[in-house]
Amino acid sequence: MDTNTFDESTTNGIILFPTKILVLSNGNRLITPQSVNLDEDTITHIAIVFQRNYRNSGRNLCRIYVNSIQNAVFEYAGSNTFGNGYLRIGQSSSDTYLYMLRQYSTKALEESDILSNFMNTFIDSAGKTRAEVRSENQILDGGEINYDLCR
Repeated sequence: MDTNTFDESTTNGIILFPTKILVLSNGNRLITPQSVNLDEDTITHIAIVFQRNYRNSGRNLCRIYVNSIQNAVFEYAGSNTFGNGYLRIGQSSSDTYLYMLRQYSTKALEESDILSNFMNTFIDSAGKTRAEVRSENQILDGGEINYDLCR
């Protein structure tokens, strides 16, 4: 699929373009809250988490994380489908290198899981190291949240 065959009103699933990722279901068609812009020519860690019956509230949530930071969250109906299990990587003019793909069918990842997952794939560079990422995300002080450490 490419931008010529992408139909905003009917295409659903996880749709990856060079500068955007969309997560559209057959019932949720709101492009802005269900998409995240991406930088071109960079290695990007994306995690998409579907949480059914979130905290036994009857709500279903989809969360989109980019480089361990939550960038979008939206509700979806329990009867919604997301492309019947298809991952669509689109646009014929883009080069996409898929390094790793994981599926967790019995666990909805929480923020700490997302950060751990990100750290497992993070590559130290001149711009940022693993130690710096850990330090930036440390908000606990003696087992309690220290709100002065939150930014």
